[in-house]
Amino acid sequence: MKKIKLRKLSKDYRNLAETETSRLTGLSNENILHAVTAYHEKKTLYIVTGFCDQGDLARFLVGRTGELLDEQRIVEWFRQICSALEHLHRRNVLHRDIKTQSVFLTDKEMTPKLGISGITKMIESPIQKVLSFRGSPYFMNPQLSACKPYHSKLSSLPEGYSPELNETIERLTCRHTDRWPLALELLQNVLFKRHSGSKKKVGRNVQNFNQELWESRCLDVVEKGNMEKFLQNEELKKKLFDTYPKTLVEASPKDTIWGIGLSEKDRRAWNRETWRGQNLLGEILTNVRDKLLELEPVPVPSFGTSKAENGLEQQSD
Repeated sequence: MKKIKLRKLSKDYRNLAETETSRLTGLSNENILHAVTAYHEKKTLYIVTGFCDQGDLARFLVGRTGELLDEQRIVEWFRQICSALEHLHRRNVLHRDIKTQSVFLTDKEMTPKLGISGITKMIESPIQKVLSFRGSPYFMNPQLSACKPYHSKLSSLPEGYSPELNETIERLTCRHTDRWPLALELLQNVLFKRHSGSKKKVGRNVQNFNQELWESRCLDVVEKGNMEKFLQNEELKKKLFDTYPKTLVEASPKDTIWGIGLSEKDRRAWNRETWRGQNLLGEILTNVRDKLLELEPVPVPSFGTSKAENGLEQQSD
């Protein structure tokens, strides 16, 4: 619970506190610390938030006494915090105070929840820029309130993590803005691909899964997802267009549903008649490419002699 003594605030600051409270109670995301309710009592504003039984991230890290976090946990926390930020940004809200003390952990899964401490800023238009560095003084982060200086030094990265993670952290904390990775680049980074197996494992544990319902809708779901994927990435879309007019193939030796049940090195993969799988993903990608070509016509590339004389373009799993 957060207590704000309104009688000690000027009218403008009381309005700021009320605005912050309204903003808090209006947010709804599984990775944002939700304000359940707010009420006044004896000229004091009380904000009741959800309970995080594991404390904040700063305390959790101190308690590990230098023990490294599992890399998969780092990636998943990063994804979840980004999800919280996306929720804020869609509502034109800047957080401006992301730090370990602002991230709270809950339940046995240690699910992170981003706390909104009042240093947020509402953006009135998509092109507005923010020059101020503080929000409601009652919510000000301790470092700024105490006039403590900041510096750009970063302690050396610990050993034991993958080169991809170290490079990502180094670029995110670099002072040179031209080296900062784009959000899309982060999502497509090999770092996140490395953990796809664990994501599938979690997916298999989904409760109340309806196989019959999934099978009736899976093709539409996968096609729609891939349409959105290529519509949002010009580089990937160009690569997809470059495969025209070939049939795309998911060359996975273990997948006989979405793939062809054969690896790209298997001779049988180059002949549709000898496939061991349905190649549903390959067919969907081929359909997506053809639909996108209709929406955005491009010059059809000329093709010379190809190893795949029967017009197959393979993808490795």
